[in-house]
Amino acid sequence: VVADTFKTDVPTALAMIEGTTVASQEVLDALEAELLLEVTSIYTARADTGIILDVGENPLIEEALEYTFKETAKSLVPKFIDAAKVTYNGVSYIQDRIDQTVDIIKAIAWQMVVAGEELGKEIFELTMDSLAELYRMNSEQYFEVADRIRAMVQSRAALRNGVDVNDQSALTGYHNSLRYNADIQQRIFDHVEGDGRHPGKLVLIILGNSQHLGDDEAGLYKIARKHAIDEGYEVLTFRVGDFWTEVRSTANPLENFNLHPGVVFEHTENVVEDCMKRRGIFAGLAPIKKVGSIVYSWGGGTHDKLFGTEESKNALLGNAELVAAAYVDAVRLGLDGIGGPVLQRPATEHFFNVYQEHDFGISKEFIDQLGGLPIVNPNLLKVVRGKEINGSDNSNQSFGLALDHEKIDDTAALGAFGFINSHLQ
Repeated sequence: VVADTFKTDVPTALAMIEGTTVASQEVLDALEAELLLEVTSIYTARADTGIILDVGENPLIEEALEYTFKETAKSLVPKFIDAAKVTYNGVSYIQDRIDQTVDIIKAIAWQMVVAGEELGKEIFELTMDSLAELYRMNSEQYFEVADRIRAMVQSRAALRNGVDVNDQSALTGYHNSLRYNADIQQRIFDHVEGDGRHPGKLVLIILGNSQHLGDDEAGLYKIARKHAIDEGYEVLTFRVGDFWTEVRSTANPLENFNLHPGVVFEHTENVVEDCMKRRGIFAGLAPIKKVGSIVYSWGGGTHDKLFGTEESKNALLGNAELVAAAYVDAVRLGLDGIGGPVLQRPATEHFFNVYQEHDFGISKEFIDQLGGLPIVNPNLLKVVRGKEINGSDNSNQSFGLALDHEKIDDTAALGAFGFINSHLQ
C-alpha cells in the first residue's frame, strides 16, 4: 500500500511509514492564505533584510520595485508550503513560526529581486533552471540566494523541525524521517542495534561527501560498517552533506537544500545527542558507556566539529567515553575552509590517522559535467586531502602517492576498524 501511495502522494506515504498524519487541504489552504496576506500587507522588506536598492527619487521606480517584491514573495509561498508537506513536522513548524517564516520569505524574495535585476527579468522564479541561469551569469549573486535558503533550512534542522524532545512519539517520527530508506537517498543516518556481545558500546561511522547510505562504493560503509555489525556492536552511520544539488529541472529548490552540509550537520548533532540520551528510536536500549569512531573526508570535518574539544565532546557524550577515533583523509567541513585538512587531534584517548598526498580539487567544469548546481561555493574549495596530525598512535600516517582521495577509504577501512575494535574490547 505504501509503495502504491508513493507513486501519487509522497506526503501521505511518508506519514504511513512514520506513523504521523498529514495536514488536511483545508489547513494547508488556510496557512497559504495567511502567509500570502502577511508577505504582501506591509512593504518592509528593506528593513527586514538590510538590503537597500537605490531608486533615487522616482516614485514610479519605487512603485515598480514594491510590485516586483510583492509578486516575488507571493511566488515563494506555494514552494514553502510544498516543502513543508514533505518535511516531517514541516507544516506545524511554519504554523508555530508565522512571523519568522514571513521574514525569511521576504529575505529570500529580496535576493531574488536583485537576481532578477541581474538577469533583466521582471520576476525571478525560484526554479532550478532559473538558478542555473543565474549561476552562469553571476555566481556570487547565485550564492547570495543559495545562502538565504540554506540559513532557513539549517535553522529548522537545528530545532529538529520544531519537534519537542520530550514528546517521544514526535521525536521518533523525526528520527524515522531521517533514517535510512533504500528508496530515499536523502536520508542521513542508519542505526543497527548490537547483538548483545558488546552492551553499552557504540561504533560511530561518518562517510564522505557525495557518499550515501547503502553505497557499495563507500569503503567505510561496505567494509568498516559490515565488520562492526558482524562483531555485534551497536552501529550508528551517517552520510554528510553534498556540496552540489542532486536534482534539477522542475524540482523544488527548497527541498534540495536538505542535503546542504550545514543542514546535515545540524541533524547529525541532534541524532547523536538523542542516541546518547536514549530517546526517540533509541529509547529502551542499554546506556552507552564507550564510543569508537571511524570517519572519512568530510566525515572527519563533521567529527572535528562534534568531538574536536573536550567541551564539545562532553556536551554530546556526557559521561560516556570516546575511547578511540580513526581518521581517513579527514577534510574540514564548513565554508571557512572546505577541503582543507583537519589539523587537530580529537578529544579521544586513542587516535589513528592516515592520509594521502595527491592534490584533488573540484572545479566548475567538473560540476558542470555532473549536471548539478553547487550549494556550497566552489571558489572556496581548497586541496581535498588530509594531513599528518600530532598525537596519532600510528607512526606512519601517510600513504604518499600510492592512493588518492577517492580510493583511500577502501584501503584504510579495515585497519581503521581494527584499531577502534582493539580499544573497545
